[in-house]
Amino acid sequence: MILIIIVFAMFGMLSPASRGALMTAAIVLFMFMGAAASYHAARLYKTLKGSDWKKGALLTAMGFFLNFFIWGEHSSGAVPFTTMLALLCMWFGISFPLVFGGSYFGFRKQPYEHPVRTNQIPRQIPEQVWYLHPVFAGHRPNCWQVP
Repeated sequence: MILIIIVFAMFGMLSPASRGALMTAAIVLFMFMGAAASYHAARLYKTLKGSDWKKGALLTAMGFFLNFFIWGEHSSGAVPFTTMLALLCMWFGISFPLVFGGSYFGFRKQPYEHPVRTNQIPRQIPEQVWYLHPVFAGHRPNCWQVP
């Protein structure tokens, strides 16, 4: 989302003369990027052998509510209450359905494949030679400091 906004600003699509355009673009992109975030979160969840895609979608969507904690602490970085109500309406109307749609389609896809296969037969670890023991090799804290 931030990368897209930076690219738009670099190409002059978000002019500093129109105040609030950058923030509006950030909010709109935040709402619509929920689908992409939940799609990839669901595929990763399935790769890690997860089975409850609805719970994963709900946890992905919960990132929005972190601002309520900042607001409750009366932080200067918190968004005003009326703006939070407007964002909450947009979240329930736009982002929440997109997150569940992205999770649904992401969970239906095949899980990510691991880039390498691991051997099921464990390898033996050879015995260490005497001079590689930590006492002789100097793998102790402060062993290189001169007193």
